[in-house]
Amino acid sequence: MNFKLLTYLALTILFLTIACDDDNDSNNTNNINNVNNVNNENCGNDFIEGDEVCDGTALDENDCTTIGENFVGGILACNQSCDAWDTSKCTSVVSECGNDLIDGDEVCDSTNLDGYQCIDIDPEFLSGTLACSDDCLSWDTENCSTEQPVLCGDGIVDETEQCDDANTEPNDGCNEYCEKEPGWACYNPEDGPSICSNSCGDGIIVEGEICDDLNVMPDDGCSPSCEIETGWECNNDEPSICTTNCGDQIVVGSEVCDGTNLNGQDCTTIEQGFTGGTLSCKNNCTWATNSCTQ
Repeated sequence: MNFKLLTYLALTILFLTIACDDDNDSNNTNNINNVNNVNNENCGNDFIEGDEVCDGTALDENDCTTIGENFVGGILACNQSCDAWDTSKCTSVVSECGNDLIDGDEVCDSTNLDGYQCIDIDPEFLSGTLACSDDCLSWDTENCSTEQPVLCGDGIVDETEQCDDANTEPNDGCNEYCEKEPGWACYNPEDGPSICSNSCGDGIIVEGEICDDLNVMPDDGCSPSCEIETGWECNNDEPSICTTNCGDQIVVGSEVCDGTNLNGQDCTTIEQGFTGGTLSCKNNCTWATNSCTQ
């Protein structure tokens, strides 16, 4: 009897010990699960839980200016793991459109295009002029074109060119912008570059002209080719003013004589009723008839 009783008591104690261990294991498992449930928040459900800084659109009433990173504006967002802010669209400098400085979220500012051209915005643009929008946040491509660019100096006169003499040198009739220069006339053949020549007679002195008296008449000091004629002097006014050079022995213009040059005349041929005597010339290139006789 005593042996059986001792055996029964031993088995009872062993059973109770095993039961207690199972309860402890169960409690430990429940505790671990509870911890996991706290640590595994549902990031992306738009609810800030546990250690989350933010969640989706739930920013806890924060914006770029309230998170202590010296941002002055922009759009604050939450990162994908809900443990930090996404500040990629926050701005740290206040934009001031119109000051030619690209700041903040500006893509350009007035004439400052940051080196961009039409083709950089759209490869289909081949020419034209890129501009900045009024709000500095986008590009103005109104004047960009898909047409081939007009190249001044290529010897081809395009619709927007007045001339193209196959160079971009000024003072040859067609300037570096392919515009006809004052005092020149340009002929544009169907094939080939413009042919420009000075436009003598327009009153403008250009390269190749010595004078231009606003006409192409001869014997007035400035010839039809805009050169100073013999016996004349022309100033550099536009148009040129030309005068005879009395005293050079050359009879021109209104002169009837010049020095000893009587232009083949004598007292009897000047039609003043003289029958003889000696004709001479005054210093103003008019007749001196005091030695002529009637």
